Amino acid sequence: GRGPADLFAFADMLAAEVGCPVTVVEEPLAAAVGCGLDVTDPRPRLLLDVGAGIIEAAVICDGAVVDAGAVQVMAESSADLPEHVHDQVTAVLSELVARVPASRRRGVRERGLLLTGGGVLRPRLARGLCARLGVTVSPAPAPAHATVRGLARLGAMPGLLDLLVARQR
Repeated sequence: GRGPADLFAFADMLAAEVGCPVTVVEEPLAAAVGCGLDVTDPRPRLLLDVGAGIIEAAVICDGAVVDAGAVQVMAESSADLPEHVHDQVTAVLSELVARVPASRRRGVRERGLLLTGGGVLRPRLARGLCARLGVTVSPAPAPAHATVRGLARLGAMPGLLDLLVARQR
């Protein structure tokens, strides 16, 4: 599989090829910025990005994705996710929370789960995660556009972009 080092190497190669800087930002960070979160906050925040083929969960803290997990999703014709996918997503989120240091775990639970991505609009998702995890679940405003909105904001905030890039490498 490809990791962050591969992405940074690709960005460096692309920058040399096109003759201008290329910046890599992890998708959960961009989505969080697009939702107006202070991603530099030292308190961990849990985010779930529900895309068309993958559901990504991340813990964001101090300007970086400090832990993450994902569930591959087959293209479904129904309006909702199958029960086994709900089970897998719940397991991934529970594991992420369990790996947060015990002294900070309560804060993660109190701050709740932020949902981004176009799949957030599935009818049972937020309600089911709230019941299964026992945390507040909040869909982002215009969740399908959170990542693009975040990238646009980062383009207008070079200081924050530089900080995030430095913490990713």
